[in-house]
Amino acid sequence: MNKELLYQIIDVIAKEPKTFDMSTWGCGTTACIGGWALRLTHSTWLSVHEDIHLMARRVLELSDDEARRLFYTKHWPESFKRDYVLCYANPEKQTDVAIRRIRHFIATDGRE
Repeated sequence: MNKELLYQIIDVIAKEPKTFDMSTWGCGTTACIGGWALRLTHSTWLSVHEDIHLMARRVLELSDDEARRLFYTKHWPESFKRDYVLCYANPEKQTDVAIRRIRHFIATDGRE
């Protein structure tokens, strides 16, 4: 797991919460966790969803299961998933939830 890159993602989205959106990989001005991993490593990607998943997984040095648990809110632990959905209309609060999620992911070595 590339913890250094995960902490860089936390730093970027904490400073600019409106640049974070789990519903988009990275088109335009916002990106999700995987999209930010690719942006911060200056990776280029195709528009095919699976290719983006694979490339982001590789730069973050994650297994496929770990990537699913991090990149897709439907695979987040229930408390994070619930909190993220509850603040749907508030990007800053959603970003706070995502930051807590990434930190938890790091603390559990990707198991949760």
